[in-house]
Amino acid sequence: MLLLSPNTGTCFSASDDVLASLWRLSSAIEAVHNFLPDEYKVRKIGCRYDIKPKNILCMNGKLVLSDFGLSRLRPEEESSRSLFPRGEGSYIAPECEPSDKDFKPARVGRASDIWSFGCVLSEVLAYLSAAPGDGPDAVVKFREARKHNLGPLISRHFHTVDGIAPAVIDLLSKYTADPSSTAVFKSLALLIEEILQFDPENRPSASTITRRLYQLSQRDVFDKICVNFESCLAPLDLDLQIEFRRLKIWGEIVGLASEGRDIQPPAWLTHCHSHREYEDTQEILRRCLVETQNIRMQMDKNRNPPYKLAYHLQSILDSLWDMQPDHAKRSMASALEESILGSQDITDLLGLQEHNDMTSHTVAGHSNQRLDNYRRVAYLATMKEVAVAVTNQSSSNQDLSVDRSSLGPPTTKVNEKARL
Repeated sequence: MLLLSPNTGTCFSASDDVLASLWRLSSAIEAVHNFLPDEYKVRKIGCRYDIKPKNILCMNGKLVLSDFGLSRLRPEEESSRSLFPRGEGSYIAPECEPSDKDFKPARVGRASDIWSFGCVLSEVLAYLSAAPGDGPDAVVKFREARKHNLGPLISRHFHTVDGIAPAVIDLLSKYTADPSSTAVFKSLALLIEEILQFDPENRPSASTITRRLYQLSQRDVFDKICVNFESCLAPLDLDLQIEFRRLKIWGEIVGLASEGRDIQPPAWLTHCHSHREYEDTQEILRRCLVETQNIRMQMDKNRNPPYKLAYHLQSILDSLWDMQPDHAKRSMASALEESILGSQDITDLLGLQEHNDMTSHTVAGHSNQRLDNYRRVAYLATMKEVAVAVTNQSSSNQDLSVDRSSLGPPTTKVNEKARL
């Protein structure tokens, strides 16, 4: 069992891969709750009923939901609620327990699966947040800390008779209340708090959880890419400076530059997307992380390498931009212009027109639109410099004299193979 293994290497190469698998696991629960296969023209709703670590397998670097013996599918027009068929263990929802009043099990549904999944996530949080190699001990300690009296029995449930178990509250508050807590663990703890609601009606849907888990795992990758960028930016390497701006702008449009609960429409991550869209975006981000790691190593060896470092990175970021709808791409292009024109180091940015590395290579997939964007940024940057010079001419401390009759567009011809 992964949670009791001393290292993630038995299934995952790193803890980051565990985070990246959680949203896939949630999407499997979502598929059970809303069974809508287009190829069969069938629409069903279902309930898994028995989600716990023992029913989650680790196969080829992925977490796989297994043992569907208690699962039920019903017509879409019916409710998923039914009498709790069977099941035991610490991960069942409060409504699965017999009532103190009549000792009869309540009617349970998809919200009960959500509770159980939140319990699993809390143990994953305990495992991942522990020091390397201490994950299993942290899980065992968390299980022991949950021991409490539930009627005449000793229980390790995540709830007591009338609320969340104190040990669970303590674990989550350790990350939600501590300012020094890492962003990814804080986001995961906040999500678990939203899931573990005593009232089933207050729990989020599986699709919402999938989106939130995807957001926190990709934000972790996004932040690491930004760290790599910041460590390898050189003052005169305009290619990397521009690509860093493009990454940040994309992150803001998508929603990765915001906290999980602070994302506002129309950010891409405020909406649910297909599994394929999630997978494609995740793969491109991973490629971007690997490429920035390579650039960082090269910069450590030579701060002024004789070759273009951002060559492959530009193509990767093109892929991220191209996945967005047209209105979002227009918004990102405008934001890039504003970012460049608002730069304090406008003189260096004017080197766009003369920067040979930027203008002397061809990248597969470049378009006339990108060439037009490049020209526009270069022209606007030049216009701003001229406007600043004209304004400063009236200053008594300004010796610059501007010949207005000679003002015109940039004199250096933009190479037809240039790209943004």
